[in-house]
Amino acid sequence: MALMGKHAYQLIQNARGFGSNRLDYNTSVQSISQSTTLDTNIVEYEEVKSVFKRLANKLSQRAKQEDLRGALISISIRYADFTNAVRSTTISEYTNDADVLLEHALLLFDQHNNGKEIRHLGIGLGSLFSKMRTVDQINLFQDVKAEPTDSTDILKQLNKQLSTGKLMKASELLKK
Repeated sequence: MALMGKHAYQLIQNARGFGSNRLDYNTSVQSISQSTTLDTNIVEYEEVKSVFKRLANKLSQRAKQEDLRGALISISIRYADFTNAVRSTTISEYTNDADVLLEHALLLFDQHNNGKEIRHLGIGLGSLFSKMRTVDQINLFQDVKAEPTDSTDILKQLNKQLSTGKLMKASELLKK
């Protein structure tokens, strides 16, 4: 103990697992995925596309429920001979949109398709970010949904949805 100096006792206690430091467990999810083992082996592209579409929809729904978006899209393929292939790509924007997931999954599949029979398919979303911490970047090439900005237009829309139709501005109350 003399070799370790005045901190010898504390070092020995730490080595034995009796230290006073608390462990910080990181429980945040790093990635989510959806996969399926197929009943029969498939080769046809339309069947692969159909399976990926179903998986992308499920993954998108799950990501939206958990308020997650990701920038890494990956696919996993298990062939009939039980060899595996995992391919991934990073996209420029965080997403949880099923169409984007499907598009990139099919691109990855197209780039690495070797024509072998497929037994298992999966799609994953990684590099996750909480939707609460991301900002939607406006895309110049997408149609923007026109949302009412005038309070009168908003009140008209709400009155159409409500059966009573009695919503009005406070200034209109003064006129009556």
